[in-house]
Amino acid sequence: MRRKLSYLLVLLMFPLSPQLAKAQLGYRSIFGVQKSVLDPGNLYFDFTGDMVSHLKIYDQAKNTYVVKPSTMVYNDVALNSFVAYGLTHNLTVFGEIPLRSVHVYSLNPTLTGKGFGDLQLGGTYNFISDAKGDLDASLSTTLPIAADTPPGKGEYALGVNAIQFTGSVDGYNPIGTYGLLYSVYYNFVGNDGSLNYGDWTGAYLLLDKYSATPFGNFTFDAGLNAAYKFDDRISGTPVTNSYDYYLNVLAGITYYYSHGLDFRVGVPYTIYQKSAWFTGYSVLLGVEYQLGK
Repeated sequence: MRRKLSYLLVLLMFPLSPQLAKAQLGYRSIFGVQKSVLDPGNLYFDFTGDMVSHLKIYDQAKNTYVVKPSTMVYNDVALNSFVAYGLTHNLTVFGEIPLRSVHVYSLNPTLTGKGFGDLQLGGTYNFISDAKGDLDASLSTTLPIAADTPPGKGEYALGVNAIQFTGSVDGYNPIGTYGLLYSVYYNFVGNDGSLNYGDWTGAYLLLDKYSATPFGNFTFDAGLNAAYKFDDRISGTPVTNSYDYYLNVLAGITYYYSHGLDFRVGVPYTIYQKSAWFTGYSVLLGVEYQLGK
């Protein structure tokens, strides 16, 4: 037992070498954007806690967004479980599912929702991988398995009651001591009866920097995420004021504990949204583990 404790202390006191840490930079960013693909047979786990703070809410009587009353409690947390497997040299398959807990107090009735969100399954194919960078394409489908979808009275929907398909093109290029990460995506949302949810499209632009310091090895991330949501439609007719768009500022840090294990914190903050100015911010707390090559 003492030998195990001593080994743990050594790991904490002496950070891993830069060569080991750099091996972990090539797959997935702190904000969930693919950087590349896994080697064949390699398995990757990613667990991220997402805690969201809402500063404004929708007032149905006024048909607009208003500042959230101080008496209202709006808790919205999720644990996102992500797993990926290197199927071939160029193809990685993945799956992701959130476990959510939502509580909106002071409304009539009070809204609550606890359980799994919708399940996403997909794959990433690598087209280009060389010293100049990586270029990948991802396709996935999201299955509506969430609890309470559609919700009953007093229930908060944990997912969308429709099948979704998402396609993205992702790239990563080293620029000196930095890395440039970019992604463009389109999310097609199916129908819920006569209701056709609006599709989403958006883009990420991130800059990261790996640093080996006396205190350990880190990657720092900063960038932007912009998205646009098209109108919802009922029987083909657009729903009034149902389109939306927003701009998020992203900042994060990853600490490499060992060859396959690292810890990360990220903050996506909404600086503008059509539906509500300063809608809110999220705090992401994540742990990821990747099996050795």
